[in-house]
Amino acid sequence: MPAPTRIAVLLAALALPLLAAPASAQVVINGCTLGVHAASCPGANLAGANLSGLQLAHHNLMGADLSQANLMGATLTYSRLNQARMNRVKLSNAILMFTQLAGADMGGADLSGANLTGADLTGANLSMANLSGANLSGATWTDGRKCGVGNSIGACK
Repeated sequence: MPAPTRIAVLLAALALPLLAAPASAQVVINGCTLGVHAASCPGANLAGANLSGLQLAHHNLMGADLSQANLMGATLTYSRLNQARMNRVKLSNAILMFTQLAGADMGGADLSGANLTGADLTGANLSMANLSGANLSGATWTDGRKCGVGNSIGACK
């Protein structure tokens, strides 16, 4: 192999670890391990926890207490948060696509810029919640009706 080619291969090999995606962060709070694919912590006490930016897809957090937790920018796609206590939770710019939030108490939650496409909000309490810029396309609203696709930004239409 000519010298320039060997140098290019060596440089590429050295750069490979730098370009690899970082592993998803794992956090243990009150015995609940989060950030592991499909973690199950129903009823966990996560009140006030800083979970911003974490990958929490497919997690079972049914009935968990997430009151005043920071989940800004977190990914909760396909997670189960039915009946969760989420008063004043920070979910701005979070990804909640196809997440089950039926019966969740989200009073005063910040959902600004969140993606709730296809989420189930049946019976959820969203009083005083900030939904500005939130994508509710195809979501099931608190009263059971489907939100329109493409025109449900900031409100279910």
